Amino acid sequence: MDQGWAAVIAGVVGLLGAGIGGYFAKKGAEVGAKTAADALAHQVERQAANELTHWVRQEQRQAHGEVAHAYGALAKTLADCRIAMNDGRNADDLLAQAAEQRSLLHIACSGTALFGPEAVWAAAQELSQAALETLKAHERLAFHSRGEGSASLAGVTEEMRASRTAVSDSLAAFSTACREAILGRSR
Repeated sequence: MDQGWAAVIAGVVGLLGAGIGGYFAKKGAEVGAKTAADALAHQVERQAANELTHWVRQEQRQAHGEVAHAYGALAKTLADCRIAMNDGRNADDLLAQAAEQRSLLHIACSGTALFGPEAVWAAAQELSQAALETLKAHERLAFHSRGEGSASLAGVTEEMRASRTAVSDSLAAFSTACREAILGRSR
């Protein structure tokens, strides 16, 4: 009978061991599944944040490019205007075109506020204002060159040069702010 009891006891211990092992296996599987789900959720969250950052940078680059393109068109028209005035030709049509291009530049500059950062938007606003000032200086020079101005030609010419320097400096500041924003050095 000792062998019978030994077999029963071994069976009960085996059954208890299997039950305890099963319990801990279940708990281990639950912990493993929770850990895997948490890791997956964290990975998805990080990936979404990275994709958002990438998308914002793409939009920033596009907005910055639109400003640069609008400024380039305005600068070319103003250069054509100066050439026409130097040649003694009427620059009214070019000045009207430049006024329209300056409006488009202002709209492009305003678009930088959508995706930031604040430093880019501020630099864009300064560029827009400097472009307006240089347009006005060109208009005053054209008005004076037609013999309708009362200021001295030297004074009006110097005002135009100063406005061109200011707009050039504003463009450089805008470019620097854009570069820092795209490279992640600005908030």
